[in-house]
Amino acid sequence: MKTKISPKKTPEPKKTRSRDESVTRFLQSALHLFSKHGFDATTTKMIAADAQLNEALINRYFGGKDGLLKAVLENFITSKKEEHLHTPVGENLYEEIVFQMRMKMIVFKNHKEFVRLMINQKLLDSCFNVELDKKMFEDEATFARFKKLQDKGKIQKGINLQRIVAVTYFSTMGLAFYMATSSVPLSKKIIDDLIEDSARMIDDRFGVKK
Repeated sequence: MKTKISPKKTPEPKKTRSRDESVTRFLQSALHLFSKHGFDATTTKMIAADAQLNEALINRYFGGKDGLLKAVLENFITSKKEEHLHTPVGENLYEEIVFQMRMKMIVFKNHKEFVRLMINQKLLDSCFNVELDKKMFEDEATFARFKKLQDKGKIQKGINLQRIVAVTYFSTMGLAFYMATSSVPLSKKIIDDLIEDSARMIDDRFGVKK
């Protein structure tokens, strides 16, 4: 009696992730762990384990933990900007400043730990500080919104719009710093009042009154 030989099963190919998918997983894991444990306490081994990827890929894709933090920052800022990219520009400079600051405050409120991480790194790491300011000051989307207002005659002619971007950024970061570090939370009314006061001062300086 002949022994029946079963045909050998062809092994299924191992599933491989694309670079884009791996980068996304690293960014998500790093954001979560940096926010939870802080930059220094979070290791690349922890990030790789959370992302379920090879730790060596962090060096290949980001050049190390510092590069990964910068990528997380860029991805975070870009994604939050895109959420409001198609919102109509305000009727005047005051309305636009109020809108921008309120949107940022919502982000800061929902991501307190990451905001605290950004502020800590800004104070401790001069290279990170430069990188963060560069991301904020070279905000083309915000610049374009102010340019539309200037073209409509709502912002004084000849004003360097970068100044308005900078003033709005510093006003927002000052409030964000307090919210991220203070043990005494501000009420919604106080936050709204502070935003409106900041917007009024910026509008008084750069806006056009009719």
